[in-house]
Amino acid sequence: METSLIFIYLSAFFLIAESLPESCHENADASVTCTWDMDPLCVDLHRVSVQSLTESSTNWTSKSIDLYSCHPLADTPFSVNLTNMFNNFEELTSINVINLKLHGLSSPFENLSTLEEIYLDRNHLNEFPRELFRGIPHLTTIAVFNQEIRNLSRDSFSEVGDNLQSLQLHKNQIEYIEPGTFDGLTHLDELNLEFNLLSSLPDGIFSDLKSLEALLLNGNSITSDFFSLTKGLQNLWHWSLEYSRKSNGSDTFIEGVTCRAALPMKKEGLHLCDIRFQHSSGNQETKWDEVSSSGHIRSKDDLARLVDSARFQQQKQHKQSVIPLE
Repeated sequence: METSLIFIYLSAFFLIAESLPESCHENADASVTCTWDMDPLCVDLHRVSVQSLTESSTNWTSKSIDLYSCHPLADTPFSVNLTNMFNNFEELTSINVINLKLHGLSSPFENLSTLEEIYLDRNHLNEFPRELFRGIPHLTTIAVFNQEIRNLSRDSFSEVGDNLQSLQLHKNQIEYIEPGTFDGLTHLDELNLEFNLLSSLPDGIFSDLKSLEALLLNGNSITSDFFSLTKGLQNLWHWSLEYSRKSNGSDTFIEGVTCRAALPMKKEGLHLCDIRFQHSSGNQETKWDEVSSSGHIRSKDDLARLVDSARFQQQKQHKQSVIPLE
């Protein structure tokens, strides 16, 4: 496997004394030279404040860089400033930054004309880093997850280009999405908002997403009518949500519903759904049963009938699994 030399210039060299990795050595100019495998280039930045990365190989071929710390953020005494860090990597297509605090979020990738994918995971972001995505014309995938973001505003995606296809915002703390937030993302085909704190969504919030094929909303407590929210989305064929309804007028139970249009043909309204039901037995912890069911789903009443049918299947399976005592 080919390798490449990457120079890491330090503004603070190893704040806690520890030996360098075997792949690195200290230079006379207080920089560190490291050798990493090429595809992707993975740099573990632990207890180092990095100013820039510079590749010195003449046969550089890697298109992806992963920057990460193997240690919890609470134990990481530094932040990464993204300003000018990647200027020497003009052919990058993917950047993944994991478990590192970030600074320099204003247009750090503006010169990377080939960049297509950005993944930010566990960076303690408390708002969507709008300016980070400025000047990236071919960006198709944004994944900003495991953050502390609570709100999305109308201008959150104002710097995103016209080519965005996948927007992953799962496992944040999003409580509110302003009307018009997703307007203009006309080529978006996948939107993941799973496992946030959403209880309602504005009417028409998805109306501009004419190319949307997958909408993932599981892990929230959304009371808005899903079918009203998705009205007019002719390409939507894969969706998930938490479905709640009353049983016997009082008890509330919640199912996780994941549905796909019947394949290979997308027959109008016909979906194959996996429906997850909670159940507990004796002193055992609560578990999930998953029941597959299919039917035409054009409204919440259709969904209710499908869920009822799946629940009947689940209860029947449990009765059959009980062996009567002699």
